[in-house]
Amino acid sequence: MTKVLIVDDEPEIRALVKRIITREGFECEEAGDTASAQALIQSTRFDVILLDVNLPDGNGMEIAKLPELQSDTCGVIFVTGQADPIDRVIGLELGADDYVTKPFESRELAARIKIVARRVASLKDALGAATRRGSPGTDGAPTVRLGDMVLDTKHRQIRFADGGLETLNHSEMELLGIFLESPDLPVDRQAIMERLYGDNPPAFDRSVDIRISRLRKKLRDDPASPSLLLTVRNKGYRLAVQPEAVV
Repeated sequence: MTKVLIVDDEPEIRALVKRIITREGFECEEAGDTASAQALIQSTRFDVILLDVNLPDGNGMEIAKLPELQSDTCGVIFVTGQADPIDRVIGLELGADDYVTKPFESRELAARIKIVARRVASLKDALGAATRRGSPGTDGAPTVRLGDMVLDTKHRQIRFADGGLETLNHSEMELLGIFLESPDLPVDRQAIMERLYGDNPPAFDRSVDIRISRLRKKLRDDPASPSLLLTVRNKGYRLAVQPEAVV
């Protein structure tokens, strides 16, 4: 059963969201502050976490930085009264899957939670398959060379020529996987949105660009002059190198 954690300091909001979630058949736990949330995250494996930003003992964005939310297969949705576009950008750059502002429409929130839950479940299945068979688009090879770097798809790790190591979180690996399937071919933003979010993409239409920017940083691809993930004007993005299986 899908497990959801609600982190909000307002009991009325937690109760409302809990009703929405339980109607969908999801299991739900609650936390009213960062300390309680961190304790639950460290003791329980959640599929989706709903985070408020302003909490009595801290900031929900700090919770989003926890290693458990970066390394585990766990979706994050900010549900907050902070409607400033800058807050949306920061939340998405931290790796959040979606950003919903209060007041929200119950059916829309339920739909967005289900989208993230489906993505998490699908990714868990895909990662399990990748562990057994290797990564799609590379003839089943779990290790792939991309230019002067080597990608370990099983552990989501990139090793650079200078010996440096970078670990991708699940959403970053999912995004890179889209390009590995079609190297050197443009992938339009709408196709990426549909792959990542299904039929209900986030209202913030720059989310793909933000995810690309974050992935470029992980790949050491200069955003000002990228050489790996290129922007194709009026078309989208393309992977400029051909992945090669490492035997």
